[in-house]
Amino acid sequence: MSVLAGVVKGGFAMAGLDGKATGGRKGEARLREDVIDGYRRLAFGSNRDTLRLMFRDEPPGPDTLARMDIYNVSSIKRDRSGALEIKFYDRCDALEHLETFCAATDSMEGVKAFYDAIARSVEG
Repeated sequence: MSVLAGVVKGGFAMAGLDGKATGGRKGEARLREDVIDGYRRLAFGSNRDTLRLMFRDEPPGPDTLARMDIYNVSSIKRDRSGALEIKFYDRCDALEHLETFCAATDSMEGVKAFYDAIARSVEG
């Protein structure tokens, strides 16, 4: 499993969107929307707060850090000399996943519509 997939899966579990807390079509639709929104944030999100974090003299407090948008950061490390290393998720990778996910979602909706049409023709 890629790091990106692990974060997305872990984020859904924390948000109650891992399929255990939600059910039915509404839960699946919400999950699809959240996956697409997450990939969009990774692909097109701002690095502004991360740059602010990088150029601070002192580490921010928990309240300040909680208000920062560092969604597209995969890891943050501070070494012994005080240098800060920040790694970001790959935007191109997020775009590829977004494209793949959207294509799969569109094809599944087409398959479902076809199945529903067959089911209606059999019933009536």
